[in-house]
Amino acid sequence: MMNLIRGNSASKNPVFVEKLHQVMKQITEPIIRDIEIGKKQGVFRKDIDSFLAGYMLMATAEYFAYLGSNNICSVDDLASFADDSFSRILLTP
Repeated sequence: MMNLIRGNSASKNPVFVEKLHQVMKQITEPIIRDIEIGKKQGVFRKDIDSFLAGYMLMATAEYFAYLGSNNICSVDDLASFADDSFSRILLTP
């Protein structure tokens, strides 16, 4: 679905470009909000840019879903990699 929206927005049709922006905002706003809450609670590092981290997590989830659903990587390998990577990037040491 996201690839269809992205592909159509590349046509520079203003309707599709705006739809892509709306969809991306709907997907990332809850993630960004949760990161902000986590920062306030001391779970996530305070120096993390919540906006960029939100988009990073959304993109990672999208491509992990692709890799897992197409049996390119095992779910266990993806989970292990995500746990290791994100704990180093986001979590308070």
